[in-house]
Amino acid sequence: MIADYCGPAAVNENGLYQRKVVVAGEVYYQTIVVDGNATGDPNLADFSAGSIGFSNESFIKAGSGSGIAANAYLAQLGSTSYLYAGTGFDLPTDAGNFSQNVVLNAGWANQGTVLNPTTGVIEPHAVIAIDQGLSVPEYGVTFTASMAQQFTLERGMSEADKRITLDAKVGTLSGTVATPFIEPIALKTVTVTGAYQQTARTDFVDPFVLPSAQADLPWVAGDALQATWLGAHYGTNPVVPATDLNTTSFTNRTTSESVSYTGLKYVPTGPDNWFINPFLTAPTYP
Repeated sequence: MIADYCGPAAVNENGLYQRKVVVAGEVYYQTIVVDGNATGDPNLADFSAGSIGFSNESFIKAGSGSGIAANAYLAQLGSTSYLYAGTGFDLPTDAGNFSQNVVLNAGWANQGTVLNPTTGVIEPHAVIAIDQGLSVPEYGVTFTASMAQQFTLERGMSEADKRITLDAKVGTLSGTVATPFIEPIALKTVTVTGAYQQTARTDFVDPFVLPSAQADLPWVAGDALQATWLGAHYGTNPVVPATDLNTTSFTNRTTSESVSYTGLKYVPTGPDNWFINPFLTAPTYP
């Protein structure tokens, strides 16, 4: 958003800044917290020259509008790992670079809408998103093995209305800045409940949930559903074949029924099947 007016600092102390901001006639109070005596630009990428290691920014709307927009960022360069004494191995003490970004948007600051099937109205909802990354030096080489995960919780006006998404990748070989994930293990799981799940299907009438296994799973609107995919291809020993894994599963958590299919094939590309509604974008093997 572009501000119409940014007032003078009401508070401007070491590591704390607060002011009034006006956008489209609405008044917000902006608060920024950083480490004392910190220097740098919070808009720069992780670990780049001039970047800042910690920042927390929030906006509160004045008046009767309930909600908050907040973002917390943390980057730690060269965190230290623990050594196990007596192992006989000279392990590196540098556990790599860690970054975390947490976003909270609730009430007036929500990032989307969800349809309430009972009232037919669009309800605001809260979004919490956590994005973490870790690059770890691989012993004996100069590159790094990487790990990343993204967690998102979307909540409707009712406690029952949720969409929970976890997307994670772990590189099993050393990578580069341009290609951080080499032969990774990839996971995506999505759970939808309440107003976020308004689809229905009849087993053995609609197309199979898992075509390769000819397996099916029924559900009705309002059932709590979970879709999970795990893909992996790793191993470079010329004597031992690489490990290949491509597993897709669907669970109706309301009825406790589930189906799963595992296909063994070189470098999986994605799940055996996926439903954009209600699970959104299908995962792909990186």
